[in-house]
Amino acid sequence: MVDSILFIGTAIIAITQAVKFLVPAVNGAVTIAIAALVGLLVALLHEPLGVADLTVAQGILTGLSSAGIVTVASRINTGTGPTPPAK
Repeated sequence: MVDSILFIGTAIIAITQAVKFLVPAVNGAVTIAIAALVGLLVALLHEPLGVADLTVAQGILTGLSSAGIVTVASRINTGTGPTPPAK
């Protein structure tokens, strides 16, 4: 069995990066909605996916907590990072 938190986080990064590639104008609200939906789907389909058992609430909350990882991944993907301090 795959750890559910690792699976949900990886799935959220992959799906949101694909959506952002296809539709560059995607904003943060869409990313959060995708994260919650992926968490919900993994919780509902955990047995066929081979993911460790988790409740619907755990799936949604794990998805929402993984949404911040998408921001980091997109910054790495585009090469942008924190702005250096002004001198």
